Order: sequence, then C-alpha cells, then structure tokens
Amino acid sequence: MTWWRHRRELLAAAARGWAADHPLAPALPRESALRLTGFPDTALLDAAADGLGMVRDGSGIREANARPLLSDRAQDAPDTLCARLRGEPFGAPGQPEPAELGLTTPHLRAAVDRGLLFRVGQGVYVHPDAVRLAPARLAPLPQPFTLSAGRRTLGTSRRVAVPLFELLDRLGHTRPTPDGLRHLVASSDVTP
Repeated sequence: MTWWRHRRELLAAAARGWAADHPLAPALPRESALRLTGFPDTALLDAAADGLGMVRDGSGIREANARPLLSDRAQDAPDTLCARLRGEPFGAPGQPEPAELGLTTPHLRAAVDRGLLFRVGQGVYVHPDAVRLAPARLAPLPQPFTLSAGRRTLGTSRRVAVPLFELLDRLGHTRPTPDGLRHLVASSDVTP
C-alpha cells in the first residue's frame, strides 16, 4: 500500500502545483498526471483521483475547489456578458465582442466552469439557462417547425441556432424530421 499512498500523494501535489501555475486552466492534463505520478495506466490514475475526491473532466484532473480564475482584466467581463444574456439568453456574442471585453477562449472556458455561461458549440456561448428555456419559448410554434422559425422565435442567429438545435435534439427536447423540420417533444416524453 505504500506504493499506492505515495502515488496518491504525488497526484495531489501535482494537481495543486498545476492549478497554482495555470489558474485559467487548473486541470492537470491526464498525460502529465501519468508521467508525474508513475501510475502505469489511466484506470489507476482515475481510481486515485476519485479516492481523493478530485474532479475528472475533458480537460484533465483537478481538486474540487480548483476552479478556473479569470484575469484581472476579464474579471467583470463575464458579468457584463451575462447581464446582456439575461435579457437575450440566446443572443450569443459574436466576434469581436468577447475580445473587446477582454475574454479569450480560456476566459470563456473558465466562465463556463463557473456556471456563468453555457457552451453550445465551438465558439458559441449562451446564458446558462438557455437550454432549459428553449422548449417553453418554442412551444407556441406550429409543429413541425423550420430551423429559421425556431431561430426567429428564440431571437438568435443561425450561427447559434444550428448547434443549439443539435443539442436540443441530443437531449430529447426536439426531434428532427427526415425533411429537415423539427418537432418539440413534450417534456413528459423526454428521457433524462
């Protein structure tokens, strides 16, 4: 058990060190974790991380309290963007708005991790409640409806609507038809 305990201590120290050195992206990449700890495979690495109560996600492994931090310049930018999105939850910012606010991709990822934004697709960020709000907003539409009608009802652009409706399809809130239309699925028919 000494081997196991030592590897777990190495993992905890590596995760803390990485988070301190990379505050915008505090998750230790899995490849680095394997190299730094000497775990022979990801199954043991994952077991150690789980035993330590660490968070494992697509970006790597981090301590539960190691949340991405925003730089001083971008600290208020997510709040500014979220305030706008409260009134227009589907009004995802297009370029150059994030850059003008001082938000880079790591800042946007950090805002998503903090629950301030929701990432619908590559470069498409909406209000965190947008997916929850969409079915109610779409309910008055005649069924089936076109992407364009759904886009207009949500008050958004095609750039946002395409990945949003793809996500709604995957979640079971909408169902595409063979001819490119969509049906809103009754909430009682949605499987979690």
